Amino acid sequence: MNGVLYRMAQREEGVTPKGPPVKDERDRYLVKYPRSWVQKAKDLAAAGHTRKFNFIGALRDLSAESSYPMGVRDWIAPFVSKHLAADYYKDTNPAPETKLLGPYDHSQEKRNFTKQQKSYENDEVPFDETYFRTLCESEFTLAPAGDLPYSNRFMEAILCGSIPIVDKEEYANCEHHQYYAKVKLSKQIGWHFYIAKEDPAFEYVYNRTWAEENLQKAIRYHTLMTGFNDDELYRQAGEQPLPAAAAAAAPVSTKAEEQPAMPEAKREVTAAAAAAPVAPPPPPPAAAAPVPPQAEEQPATPEAKREVVAPSASEAAPDAAEVAVAPAPPAAEARSSVPSAASAEAKTALPSTTSGTPHPAAAAAPPPGLLVHSGVAPSGAAARWLLAGGLLWLL
Repeated sequence: MNGVLYRMAQREEGVTPKGPPVKDERDRYLVKYPRSWVQKAKDLAAAGHTRKFNFIGALRDLSAESSYPMGVRDWIAPFVSKHLAADYYKDTNPAPETKLLGPYDHSQEKRNFTKQQKSYENDEVPFDETYFRTLCESEFTLAPAGDLPYSNRFMEAILCGSIPIVDKEEYANCEHHQYYAKVKLSKQIGWHFYIAKEDPAFEYVYNRTWAEENLQKAIRYHTLMTGFNDDELYRQAGEQPLPAAAAAAAPVSTKAEEQPAMPEAKREVTAAAAAAPVAPPPPPPAAAAPVPPQAEEQPATPEAKREVVAPSASEAAPDAAEVAVAPAPPAAEARSSVPSAASAEAKTALPSTTSGTPHPAAAAAPPPGLLVHSGVAPSGAAARWLLAGGLLWLL
């Protein structure tokens, strides 16, 4: 039954229905309940409590292959006789000679309850509404151990908002394990429950806070509604989680799940962008104008440098009278071109030309007899006039 419940819980959460994350059915795991059962129990519990105690189950296993430990449920009948009045009690497997314990005893009535079995039709355990309604109408549910050192009734009572009562603390769990093992994971959860007292005068007081806290813990650790959280309990218990635990909680792979969900705000922006008209592609960039071969030989000179670089001797230049001196850059531009942290020498230093030679203004003074006009060396035409005049003087 537990394996089927586990697969039901996995299917309802969109998880691959592999069953409990164990290699052997005797291994330890927390029993999981499907989301649909949690909701149905919540709906039944909304009607409120009409009685204090209830117990539905077999006091003993009368089969030849009984696995009930001797006396594991012997405390039930004495407890019922001491505390039940306007309550509900039913032994689902009474002995032929059994007598009714009181007006609350329905053991002789024929009622069909879902029996535990290894397989069910369509791999679905039917939700027993009559059984769960009885638990949801009761403040307390007797939850003894049986063929295993726990009872599903313990968790089913919690889902109904009923507080479980056990005879020993070690049975206060719904952690699948064997009698030869000890409960480990459930100790980390911290359930609220009562241990049956021999004193008939002991008062069992219903605590709504207990019931609400139990339900929240049950949803976290005994369903997959908030994910697979057993690893938290393994770490708290100082143990390593089972290797198969992560795979048991892996969602079923679908195409829709291959991409992570997009945040709502981003989804709206994307939808708006998809609805907007598509702009035509920009025109291709215009082809660059061909560069003269002479300009390709040397890299471009910055504007500030280009204004003061002297033309080379090979370039054709106008006569000296036609040469104009480039105006100096404004003071503001000069300040902006020099870092504030530079020294005074850096402020007055002139940049070099792009060819790597010193700037003409920083070169040595011209030799005597060489005519310089406005700080510019004579052009080719002026040099020829000077040479012709010198030859005539010598003659």
